[in-house]
Amino acid sequence: LHPIMPFVTEEIWQNLAQDHGHRSYPWDTKAISPSIMVAAWPQPPENWQDSATEKQFQTFLEIVGAIREIRSRQNVPPRKSVDVTVCPPTNKQAMLIPMKAAIEAMAVCRVVGLASDAHAAPGSAEISAADCDIFIDLADLIDIDAEIIRLQRELDKLDKVIKVKQGKLTNEKFVSHAPPAIVEKERQQLAEFEETRTKQAVILADLQARKL
Repeated sequence: LHPIMPFVTEEIWQNLAQDHGHRSYPWDTKAISPSIMVAAWPQPPENWQDSATEKQFQTFLEIVGAIREIRSRQNVPPRKSVDVTVCPPTNKQAMLIPMKAAIEAMAVCRVVGLASDAHAAPGSAEISAADCDIFIDLADLIDIDAEIIRLQRELDKLDKVIKVKQGKLTNEKFVSHAPPAIVEKERQQLAEFEETRTKQAVILADLQARKL
């Protein structure tokens, strides 16, 4: 909490100082500083850190955040549950399954599919997070006409970006003079934009089919 709440943290520090020597924290190797203002930042041992749990929780946060983003974008009422399908890469599937109930609670949703080969409902809104493709079934909650217009605009923007990237990568002068890392980054970005465009086009086609 320091220095956000300096008066509180300093009071706690002074009280803890009275018991210095009775504690067994690994970073208490030197005389305790007279004030938290000049104290060194604690350095806990590496074996206190659980990188697997931290990675799992970070993935959880990103997925919940992505679902909330779609809910907010589509003005879904806070208490209205939505059906969600999560398609993680194979190496993340086992890690996500234990978090299913927590995702449902924090994102106000029902996870109807959680597997790398799960199938989403036609016309679902899609978003990517934590290397996962997330589909939110908003069939009864969205204005299909407005969503079609939004997707068409996004595709137009993607087409322009893709065209610029393709032009840059077909420019021999750029490819031969730019650092290899920059060229490779441009190629990766182009691939990502093209993949996003393909996915968005499928969603648009599904929505348009529902209008027929």
